[in-house]
Amino acid sequence: MFRGMSDRLAVILTLITLFMTMAVCMCYAAIYVSPDISLNPFPPSGADVGTAQLAADSSQLNTPALIVIDVTGTPTFPPTWTPTATPTSTATPTPTFTPTPTFTWTPTDTPTPTDTATTTPRPPTHTPLPPPPTPTFTPFPTEPTSLWKGSLLSTSPNCGSTGLYGKVRSPGGVALGGVWVHFWADGWDGAWAESEDDFWGDAADRNWDGLLSMGPKPGTWHVAIVPNDGSHEYLSNTVTVDTSSVCEGHGAAQWAEIEFVRNY
Repeated sequence: MFRGMSDRLAVILTLITLFMTMAVCMCYAAIYVSPDISLNPFPPSGADVGTAQLAADSSQLNTPALIVIDVTGTPTFPPTWTPTATPTSTATPTPTFTPTPTFTWTPTDTPTPTDTATTTPRPPTHTPLPPPPTPTFTPFPTEPTSLWKGSLLSTSPNCGSTGLYGKVRSPGGVALGGVWVHFWADGWDGAWAESEDDFWGDAADRNWDGLLSMGPKPGTWHVAIVPNDGSHEYLSNTVTVDTSSVCEGHGAAQWAEIEFVRNY
């Protein structure tokens, strides 16, 4: 109905229709409450006026008045009158519908499950496992080859000082000078010592040394060959040695002998 109309026009027409419907309902309600209202085209008072007008019109047309006949006495019947019964047709009852019995399902016997013999599988025959693979020997990785090889030779007690010493030599045992040895500890950057061309000290047992402290000084020290003074680029493995706070008896160690041998 509203095809082609805009939404706004459709809303306006809907509201007008709703308003007119409400107005008609209100008129009917007013007529029901007050029948003589001016909105009622057929009020009750108008009907009474119409009836009186009709009676007046009838009198003017000389309509004969109604004649009332008074009937008195009792009716007489012939002496032999016998009331006869007038047969009346009676309705023959039609047979009522008798429902046929419905089929009632009787449950069938539910077979009870019988125990079925189950066969227990026999364990499979033992199949020997294949022999384990022959382990192959994997050698441990060797230490990377470097220019120098360092090792701890010995420790000795000394109540006057604590330090490190040793030799820097060729494979043939010749003292090599101008080689820098770095020694340090965790939390301490350490110090550097340069080797000499000749061995010196007691029994010519060193061509480098480094003083750590006057008197016993316990600690863990690390030693390695570096290319120059102040360097942290290590050309050898790191040798670690411990010193003790006691300088006499078992376990006393203040000086450590460390040797570095050039590999080639």
